[in-house]
Amino acid sequence: MRLSAVTLTPGDAERILAEAAGQPQRPIMRNRVLMYSAAMQAGHWRETHQPIAFDENGVLIDGQHRLNAIIHAGAELAKQGVKVWPGVTLSAVYDADASTMAVVDTGRGRTPGQILGAAGYANGARVAATARHFLVYRSMIGETRQVNGSDRNNYTGQDILDFLPTPNGQACLNAQSGAIRFATKMGRNGAVTWLAASAALLEATGADAGLRSEFTEKLEAGTMLPAGSPILAYRTWITSDTGYARLSSQVAAFTAMVNYVKAWNAWLNGATREHPGVVRPGSRIPAPLPHREVLEDIA
Repeated sequence: MRLSAVTLTPGDAERILAEAAGQPQRPIMRNRVLMYSAAMQAGHWRETHQPIAFDENGVLIDGQHRLNAIIHAGAELAKQGVKVWPGVTLSAVYDADASTMAVVDTGRGRTPGQILGAAGYANGARVAATARHFLVYRSMIGETRQVNGSDRNNYTGQDILDFLPTPNGQACLNAQSGAIRFATKMGRNGAVTWLAASAALLEATGADAGLRSEFTEKLEAGTMLPAGSPILAYRTWITSDTGYARLSSQVAAFTAMVNYVKAWNAWLNGATREHPGVVRPGSRIPAPLPHREVLEDIA
């Protein structure tokens, strides 16, 4: 086998994937392609030690998500008026034994937290969970279904490691200390990761920093909040034994994030809310509003 670096344009990626048509591959996970594409468009993609691979005949046997992301990124940049995009530089292995694909990624891999820890991130498990909550929620905005285990599994430790240097990844890191303080005060230590992810969502939306600070301060303090305040309703739901505490672990974090966004949207527009609402099947997953506007209740 030989290893080298290669710079691929969308046209190169299309050609390689066409030549590999019919090759046994894992199903494409669209969320992963979109995440890679976003990093490529923003110029945050990094060449890593994990290469794409070609067999003895030059046919791709590993790397379909990265190549599809190059194609998607090129198309999105073209829509933005970028006429010439140099593509992305990747590590590539040539003359790989195609039979080894039967055993690639089948061993006991490192957990995302271990991967982040090895990369120098403190509290890797917590940071990884925060990033996953953020990525899963963002991928489901506008959809009308509940979260499930496969959504979480769409993001590997390497995906999260690639995500953290991006602006949204940095928002997840920046939100850690505030989330820890709030969760400790509320007696919900397990809420740190989704609280941090929720705060990062507001930042990623472009919401005003002053308004975000005011919202989180009111949520943490819980004082001087009038009846009908969506912040008070949400705070009560978190601490009540009949609210957040009743949910199963599989849906608790996601439901809490939905209700966090709904509380933010309602507060931003001066709407009243006696309770945060129930996330039922068929409810549309809301996006955080970046500024005040007429709010359509989606409870």
